[in-house]
Amino acid sequence: MLKLLIVEDEKWEREGLLDFLDWKSFGITTIETACDGIEGYNKAKRMQPEIIITDIKMPGMDGIVMSKKIKEFLPAVKIIILSGYDDFRLAKEAISFNANAYVLKPLDEEELMPIIQKVVEECKKKIEKAEKESLINTMLTESQLKSKTKFINDLLEGKIECNEIQKLINDYDIRTTPEMNYLVLVIKFLDDSNIDKINSYPANINSVLNDILDVLESILGSSMIFSLSDSFEKLIKCCISIPKADTALCPSILINILPIINQKIELNTYLGIGKAVESLDAINLSNTQALLAVEYGIFWSVTDIIEYASLEKKQRSFIDTTGDFLVKNSYFSKQMIHAVRSSNEDRLFELLTDMFQHLNDSYGAGKDLIVNYLQNILNETTILLYTLNMDFDLSSFDKNDLGFELNSHISLKTIEEFIFNFFKNTLKSLSENKNNKDIQIIKKVTTLIEEKYMLDINLKIIAGEVFLSPNYLGSIFKKCTGKTFNDYLCEFRMEKAKELLKFPKNKVNLVATKVGIPNTSYFCTIFKDTFGMAPGEYQETILRNM
Repeated sequence: MLKLLIVEDEKWEREGLLDFLDWKSFGITTIETACDGIEGYNKAKRMQPEIIITDIKMPGMDGIVMSKKIKEFLPAVKIIILSGYDDFRLAKEAISFNANAYVLKPLDEEELMPIIQKVVEECKKKIEKAEKESLINTMLTESQLKSKTKFINDLLEGKIECNEIQKLINDYDIRTTPEMNYLVLVIKFLDDSNIDKINSYPANINSVLNDILDVLESILGSSMIFSLSDSFEKLIKCCISIPKADTALCPSILINILPIINQKIELNTYLGIGKAVESLDAINLSNTQALLAVEYGIFWSVTDIIEYASLEKKQRSFIDTTGDFLVKNSYFSKQMIHAVRSSNEDRLFELLTDMFQHLNDSYGAGKDLIVNYLQNILNETTILLYTLNMDFDLSSFDKNDLGFELNSHISLKTIEEFIFNFFKNTLKSLSENKNNKDIQIIKKVTTLIEEKYMLDINLKIIAGEVFLSPNYLGSIFKKCTGKTFNDYLCEFRMEKAKELLKFPKNKVNLVATKVGIPNTSYFCTIFKDTFGMAPGEYQETILRNM
């Protein structure tokens, strides 16, 4: 609200003015007094009043001199001059510095009230005008900031035509020089282990982002030419300028950032760096690379800074071992299905542990490759469960839901937990349905096959062992496994043959005998029909890759 300063050397008149009018009814809430021009000048400097009522004749400094000096730093202040002299010269002086009114003493309430009302209205109009101008300026500033933010985001995502980039860079006063290279730094702290910490952080997520930006600015200084934060994605992108001669040193410079951020923010933060580019025209490439590096770090739970250049090397190195990766994964897949079919819990979780050790050692493999491989195992398992019991309730194992669930995990660590829980639930469900007679019979038959596959066995012999007719056993075997007895036995023998061929001392004819097919020629034909290559050729390939 409005402030009023009363300057009067006569005490009784000064105090009388305080009660002369109901000042609050005019919107004047703060009133101070001064006994002369010198005190009035000093109080005006301190309180910055909108209205001054002053006498003219005062010792030390009169009202005219005081008013002129106050107008120098408060040009908009409204001044009402009081005087006991009907002197034209004094009125002329008051007009010379734009006094708002000249009132003769003794004061008359009916004369003073309209003057105060007019001055107050002028003050309010000026305040309203200033507030509107401030609002317009704020809106313009916010609009410019949004426009610049959109430009930076579009620039990083490669959505701006090359011929427009330089003009927009100049428009937004982003300074570039030919001596510099540019790269993107991406910081992200949304991962499975951080969600609770972020939600419990004492401020909102925007405050967290601002804290991180403060850390970056204190470390990078002028080398950070612009930044972009996203509270929804919980990440920050920074564009850094590096002298071309120092580009190779960039990772060693940035390596100090992560521990400082972790110490200040108390979050497990991931940081990715894209390759340096020579101009902002190509900064979208560095941005894409930095994002891929961050995703890689999160998936493999790597807490160090991830350089995209190093990630490329890991990916190229993995390509050379892809064959071994696929062979081992095929082995795990087949053996796990066998373990599930026979409800062999110890063997199943031994295989799961070995499989994830293998996956964790496969740096450079993409998330999509690993997720697709694991999804195939889950799909095969659900199909097996359906075939084991057509009435079995597998609504919680819907294949589409499983794929979505698997892809929703952003780290291999949480995927591993999900897979283990899936198979725990699978075995639990099988255990709850163990009273199914046909399933128990087939479990016994598959156990017999595992124990006697190296012998001369057939459906008739095994049917005799479980006290069933061959036709009936063949029927329920096909119903429960989806395969004929002979096909199942043949596949089992071929898988055993693959395992034996991994050892150089096991010749093809010896392996054939060990898996219950003493006719080597017939064994070779079946093996090639099953795996697309002769057993000797397969053994050479395996031994060469070991």
